[in-house]
Amino acid sequence: MPDARKNTRGITWANGVTPGRTIPISDFFVAKPSDSVREINSQLARGKNLLLTPGVYDIARSIEVKWPNQVVLGLGHATLTAVNGATPLEVGDVPGVVVAGVTVDAGLKESPVLLRVGKKRGWSWSSPHNPTTLSDVYFRAGYKVGNRVKKHTLHGAGVYVFNQNNPAIHTENGFEVPQTPGVKLRHIMTVNLGAGTIDHVVNGVGDAADTTKVGQPVYIKEYPAP
Repeated sequence: MPDARKNTRGITWANGVTPGRTIPISDFFVAKPSDSVREINSQLARGKNLLLTPGVYDIARSIEVKWPNQVVLGLGHATLTAVNGATPLEVGDVPGVVVAGVTVDAGLKESPVLLRVGKKRGWSWSSPHNPTTLSDVYFRAGYKVGNRVKKHTLHGAGVYVFNQNNPAIHTENGFEVPQTPGVKLRHIMTVNLGAGTIDHVVNGVGDAADTTKVGQPVYIKEYPAP
């Protein structure tokens, strides 16, 4: 697990091994789609990390990550699918959590969110020096940063639209974030895959991703603009 870094670019291994820590497989609960969320949460509550083997996991209650520095790692883009409007993955207000290699999918009943990081209110253990990291995590819908968030940075993200069942649907924004100096998005885009429309990239900024430019990204280098 690589250490968090600031104000850097390029590879981390040019002068040797990437700084970080090694986690033995014995520190993970190796889950398979047939395992219950109750069992997964029991293992997480004991301090285990979570390794999701390939497959589709039907999630009717949230998988809860509550300990600092816990890792949720999916292999083969393991997919967490919401059942009965559940939120498939909840990450507590703790530092250093890493979620990587996971697809989170909406179910037939609308969920309030597909992945929640932090609580809506209350005391927080989270730390900007040891941030929660989402890497190679994929969702079906868009990207929302809560209105109370003061610091958040997103690099290299895209939202696509493919409303096959009802192409007349318009999504107002691919990304929605509070307008505050500590919230920054870099290299973001929306793209139309053949049906439906996203009217703007972020907060009313950016052209529409519509059927006049199927497969052509609508790209914003930095938001808010410098």
